[in-house]
This record gives sequence, structure tokens and C-alpha cells, in this order.
Amino acid sequence: MLLWWLAWIEVAQSPINSRTFEGQVVASTLIQIGAFPGQVSQAVVDFSAWTSSIPRVARRWSPHIQTADADMLYLNGRAFWVNTSNSSAGPAVVGMDLLTHASSVWGVCDGRLYLSRLPRHCRRGAGGVRRCGHDSCGINWNISHGGRCSEGYAPVTFGTYAMSVPCEATDFLGEPRPLVVERVQGELSMVRAGLQFEFNADLGEVRVWERVRVTDDTMSLVAMSFFAMSLAAWLSWTRGLNAAVTHGTLAALDDLWDRLARSAMFVGDCMWLAAGVKTYQFAVDAVVFMPECLDRLLGHHLALLYCVWYVGVVLMTTLSTFYLLLVTMSHCGHTLPACVVRAIRPAVRQCDSPAHRVCVLVAVRWMFETVLLSALHIMTPTTIGYDFQLAVGLTTGVVMAAVAGRDAFILMRESRATGPRLLVVGGLLSVLVHVATFMVYPSVAGVLGDVNRVAATISVTISAEVAAASALFHSRAKPLPGSDSPRVDASRTRKGLF
Repeated sequence: MLLWWLAWIEVAQSPINSRTFEGQVVASTLIQIGAFPGQVSQAVVDFSAWTSSIPRVARRWSPHIQTADADMLYLNGRAFWVNTSNSSAGPAVVGMDLLTHASSVWGVCDGRLYLSRLPRHCRRGAGGVRRCGHDSCGINWNISHGGRCSEGYAPVTFGTYAMSVPCEATDFLGEPRPLVVERVQGELSMVRAGLQFEFNADLGEVRVWERVRVTDDTMSLVAMSFFAMSLAAWLSWTRGLNAAVTHGTLAALDDLWDRLARSAMFVGDCMWLAAGVKTYQFAVDAVVFMPECLDRLLGHHLALLYCVWYVGVVLMTTLSTFYLLLVTMSHCGHTLPACVVRAIRPAVRQCDSPAHRVCVLVAVRWMFETVLLSALHIMTPTTIGYDFQLAVGLTTGVVMAAVAGRDAFILMRESRATGPRLLVVGGLLSVLVHVATFMVYPSVAGVLGDVNRVAATISVTISAEVAAASALFHSRAKPLPGSDSPRVDASRTRKGLF
């Protein structure tokens, strides 16, 4: 039984189109025979055939090929040395031998053929595994499932995976087709069930997963709107803080300190909500945590560990913000539990210094804006489109890098103590690493394809340059009373240099 898959080649995987022919899903993939000039043609992919059949292409062999019965074949961006047949009738057929030669692990996900392990977002749904050899996997690509109907339903299985399907006709590829055909031996149709599958030649198994579809984006849209409005309301306070730090105005700083203490509950609620939705999105395996380019760059295991680390850092940042908000409230005389007051008393005493109050204000601003901006990225609805998600990630990533450069520079300038400076450097590096790999890199890699090293270098460069430019833009400031760091007026320094 022939099992065919249609794919149009892209850089890393092939999107597919399908049609039916004599009860099969007939498909073809774009291949090129010959290095140059070569000939681009369609080739049927047959999962039931072990031997491939590549017809000879007259007068289009690779220039360095001297034999008439072999040439180079390009499939999914990979090159293979293949034998060509004398017969030119019929399409080229790519069988299991060529696919296994291309990669010991390959599969199909979301209508795309991968000559590698499936990305993490393809491996989320319920699934199962079947142990098999190269010629006994039974990856059926029929139009209908096979089985016996009982009370309107037929059970079908594939190894450890089982499902029950209704015995009715449904629209498939533009025509009404029966979902189940009566057979003694039950057979599950991969294409009709819409399953992702991965073949592993080394382990001798096929794994299948159900597709995970987003049914409602209302939660994501509401969360994005709330975070956007919260950031908009925060901007007036941010502008006031910038002016107070730049001019060293103590009266303005005292007013900002009191305003932060009064609005501490709102700031804390926003932080907790932003951290909560990110933790929830990670727990439910949201696609935004699983960019394919990150899997290819770091590997599946390291990419997963990075996501765990990211969620952990977000929670630590949220708790740190809560601590600083409590310090602010206690210093301004707000009523707090006695145990909390005793725990934060040393930090409250230090806030008598204007320089320490500036550090607290800037640190709260940095953490608040970073957590909310990253929440905007995480909550971008998947149904809006992948390109829109990349645009949101790139935009919010650049803004986060600018915020990090601005506030890290101010904090480094306000204190010469080793401990706080190490914390600032660690926070800056953490933000820039996240921006470069998780927000900017997917957009750059989407343009450059699988040139991972080049895309990674460009992403790191963009993130670092934005942070440095933001720090230089906010470098002019006047001394604050009580600062433990000597300061130089940037304008005088520039005049002296030029």
C-alpha cells in the first residue's frame, strides 16, 4: 500500500499540499537533481517503499559527475549521492532508504516534513509509540480509517496510542469521505487523524502525537491589553524619575518615593499577574516557549532547561520587587505586619539616604517594566500569526534591552559597593541573554534561515548595542547628596575631550 506525502521545500522543513488518488493521499516534494544547473522536479514520498527511484535527467548532470547512473540529489536543503535509473517515465520516488540516509530521525508535523527530530511544539499532545522495523511500521496514509463500527464508533490504535472515531462521512480535501471503512483489522490513518509522527531508525520505533490547537485567545488578548495599559499608566512616573535623576532634584525624588509607596499594591498586583501568566503558559506548554530556531541552536534539552531557568528568574524578580515595595511602604509610614517590619528594618534605615532611595526607585522600575514587557511577548496569541509573534518579540526585546541599559547604568553609578554592582551586572547579563536568544534571535533566524552562528551573533550584537546606546543617552546627571560614588558631569567631560 502506497503512503505518500506532498511537500514544498523550505530551508529547514517542507510545507505540504495534498490531493487524493485511488484512495490514497498523493503528494510530491520539490527536489533538485544535479548540482548545477540541475533540474527541479516533484518527487513522490512513499513511506511504504524501501527503495527510492530517481530518474536520469539528460544533459543536466552535475559538471563533476562522470558516470551516467549517479548524481547529486537535493532534498530539504541537504545533498545526497544517489543512483539514477534508466527509465525517465513517471515521477521520482523518495523511499524510506533515502529518508533514513538523510537522517536517522525524521518526521512530519503541522503539514511539514522534517529531516531531524521534531521540534518541541510538535511533541506536546497525547500520543503513543509503536516498535517496528523499516518495512513494518504501518504508517497508513489512507483517506479513511479502517475498523469495525459499534454503536456509531470504531476503535483504532497505533501501538500504544488509541482513539475512537465516529463512523460517518466528513469533508476531506474538499470532498465528503467516509471517516471509517469497515475492515476486520483496524488501521489508523495518520493524515485523517491529523497526527504528528516521528520515525527513529536507531531505536526502531514510530512515535505519534495529537495536534494541540488553540481554541480561544480571549485570555491572551485581555492579558495583553491589561499589561499594555499598565505600562502606559507607568510612563508618567518613569518620565518623572528620569528628570529627577538627571537633575538631582531631591523634592521630586521625595514625591516619587511617596507615590510609589501609595501605589505599591497596584504595582505588586501587576507583577504577580505577569509572573503568574508566564508560569501558566510554561506549564501548559505554550508554543511561544518553543521556538524551533532555539531548539536548533541549543538543542531540545538545553532549550527546555533555559525555559525553566527563565520562569525561575521571573519569579525571583517578582519576589525581589515585593521586598522593595515593602521597604518603600515601611519607610513612608504605611502600616505593615510587625514580623515584616522587623525583617526589613535594616533596609528601611538605609533609605534615609537619597542615593539609596534612587537605587530602590530605579530597581523597581527596571524589574516592573522588564517583567511586564516579557509578559506582553509571552501572551501574544498564536492565532494572530507567526510573523506577528516575531514582530512583537523583536519590538519588546529591543525595548527591554534599552530599559536594562538605562537602569543598569544608573544603578552602577549610584553605588560603589561590590555586592550591589555584581547583582546589577548579573541582572543586565540575564536580560540581554534572554532578549538576544528568546526575542531577537527568532526574528533574525527567520530571515537568515538556518545560519545559526550568524543569526546568533547578530542578535547578541543588536541587544548589546541597544543597551549601550540607552546607557549613553542617560549618562548626564548631577550628583545626589549621600551618594557613595564620585560622579563627573558628562557634559564637562565631553567638552574637555573635544
